[in-house]
Amino acid sequence: MKIILLNKIQLQEFLNSEKFKTMPVIPISPHRGLSHIKNPRALEQDILLILAYDDRENMIGYLGLLPDDLFIETKKIHCAWMSCIWVSEQSRGKGIAQKLVSEAYNCWDGKILATEFTPQAMLLYKKINLFENFITKQGTRIYLRFVLTKVLIKKTNWLKIAYPLLFVIDLLANLFVDIWQKKQYRYIQADNLIFSETLFDGSVKYQNMSNGFFRGYTEINWMINCPWLSLKKHQKTDKKYHFSSWARQVKNIFVKNIRTNATLMLFVRDGHLKIPYVWGDWHYKELQQVFAFVVKKYKVAVVTVYHQELIKQIDTLPHIFQKNNIGTILLAKK
Repeated sequence: MKIILLNKIQLQEFLNSEKFKTMPVIPISPHRGLSHIKNPRALEQDILLILAYDDRENMIGYLGLLPDDLFIETKKIHCAWMSCIWVSEQSRGKGIAQKLVSEAYNCWDGKILATEFTPQAMLLYKKINLFENFITKQGTRIYLRFVLTKVLIKKTNWLKIAYPLLFVIDLLANLFVDIWQKKQYRYIQADNLIFSETLFDGSVKYQNMSNGFFRGYTEINWMINCPWLSLKKHQKTDKKYHFSSWARQVKNIFVKNIRTNATLMLFVRDGHLKIPYVWGDWHYKELQQVFAFVVKKYKVAVVTVYHQELIKQIDTLPHIFQKNNIGTILLAKK
């Protein structure tokens, strides 16, 4: 087995090569690759992609890496997130995934992290015993609309045959939800709030101090302008790439309170709203106004939140179902 490591310059050359264009399976989508290259925290020699080839020069696995900076007290640690890992079906069970993770560990001097991983990936990380829990985030997920077609089919594959029935149930149930939501938010006006799909200027202090990564204006601007997801479906690319490369709806929304200068960053993907960043204090009445606007305009069905102060406020907002959600960040042992 041959291992190839690609830094920023090498990744750009790889994306432009004829070899990449003719590969039956690609290790990264073009727009995701461009995003990795333009990452303001990626240094020239950082390894962004690890490829595994067999003796016949067929790619049998890959692991993507996203550079970041972790701040612990006054110390800055340059590190990388493992953003994706894949091994071909014919090569599974041969220790290739372990080899890829070990390579990532070695070329990043043990400074690697993982989050939002699949149950299968979690089993791998436990097996190789390289990681420990770094941050466990207690969150909540609330459902504002019925999404049986997404939730049940994702969990139970055989339910795909019942898709037409689940679709009709969602459709009919959400007719009543629409009426109920209109009644709940009927008299709510977005007073003192500005909504924008572009980043506010530097007058807002874009600094998230709660998670140790201190992402500011430059990093957030990169997230907006260099997304991993395309709004257009590219059939050739999508068939070759085993991770998400497109979505029907991708929106970054910024909400600013004129009175307090508090700001929210919201991210909506196909009706699923997440709140990655919160600056300043937000209270129930203000969140009601935010939800009244966002739910209606962007047809939000599900909301996931990890900010504890925000959870206390969101718990009291009108919804049809709620469950606890745990987010875990793993950090490699040193």
